[in-house]
Amino acid sequence: MKRFSGVGLVVVLLVALVALPAMAKIDKAPVGKGSDEIGGALSVTSTGSAGYYNGTKVAGSETTTSNTLLMLNYGYYLTNAISLGITTMANVSTTTPETGPSSTMGMMMYGFRADYNFQLKNSPAILPFVAVNLMAASLNEGQDSFAGAGYGMAGGLRYFVSRQASVNAELDFNAFSLSGTNASGDVYTIKESQVGMLLGMSFFFGGPK
Repeated sequence: MKRFSGVGLVVVLLVALVALPAMAKIDKAPVGKGSDEIGGALSVTSTGSAGYYNGTKVAGSETTTSNTLLMLNYGYYLTNAISLGITTMANVSTTTPETGPSSTMGMMMYGFRADYNFQLKNSPAILPFVAVNLMAASLNEGQDSFAGAGYGMAGGLRYFVSRQASVNAELDFNAFSLSGTNASGDVYTIKESQVGMLLGMSFFFGGPK
């Protein structure tokens, strides 16, 4: 039996994404004033690095870092364009050196988020948006704990596959200032920034019929 290729699967998924809005008869913006949105998104990355001297790799310099970011949002549409809500993000990063033990850093972020949505009359199934957020944050790395606050900006789009659901893609930038006392009793401040692409889904309730 001939195997279904990865390219074939991608083609089927793309055709489905194009066909679903037409099948759902999305001929006007599915969301607007009074709509509730519950959404989630995920980003998973892995990076590797190594040091070289005169073209020769330095022994023991190779490091691999894996990062997972999960985001959950709730938003209420105050107008057809503006939604205001809450957001929570959890970020876990693990660094594994070529020699020695690995280390894990966990970060929790929670706060408020405001979105401005651009409703396209000729493409109602596509909803581009920009967003800003203000968040409190906590970070744990080994025995050290830090807390602080930050802000973020995002831009992306929601692509409606039905009047109640969309698949989403957004590019996020977040920056934080976190302070705490390390295991030695010293006060320490961390300036943390993050840039990442997230993919996810949203579900909508209420609003326009």
